[in-house]
Amino acid sequence: MKSTGVKIVIPAERRWLEFMDTSIDSILRTIGIENLPELNFAIREALINAMRVSESLNKDNVVSIETQVTVSESCLEIRILDEGKGIPSGWQERINTITCEEFVRGTSGRGLFFIKAYMDEMHSEIASDGRHVFIMRKNFWGEKNEQ
Repeated sequence: MKSTGVKIVIPAERRWLEFMDTSIDSILRTIGIENLPELNFAIREALINAMRVSESLNKDNVVSIETQVTVSESCLEIRILDEGKGIPSGWQERINTITCEEFVRGTSGRGLFFIKAYMDEMHSEIASDGRHVFIMRKNFWGEKNEQ
């Protein structure tokens, strides 16, 4: 399976969100994916989560966030790497069972809720260098994968 990838590294500062929005939109158009605002929204929510974590770890915001976009014959994969410890214990499972009422009343987790709704797959892991990796996949020519 042939794949193409793009890697962008930005400071963990919210002022870079507009740059990322434009960059992601350009990447998607380049590979023939247009008019999917929900995809852009999901990626933006994941970036905001990564920035929040990075801001809480380092007040100088010298931490960077790495975004990797890979396109294969079957899907688009976005990996966002940050310095955090990953999604808090229980959140990955909770996001699969959250009710509408919990969603409305909750103070956090909405971004993950939307990501789950718009993407076909999402999960997180710790990379070999200790960074947190949040992985999202969108299948354009296949079935939805549940994890």
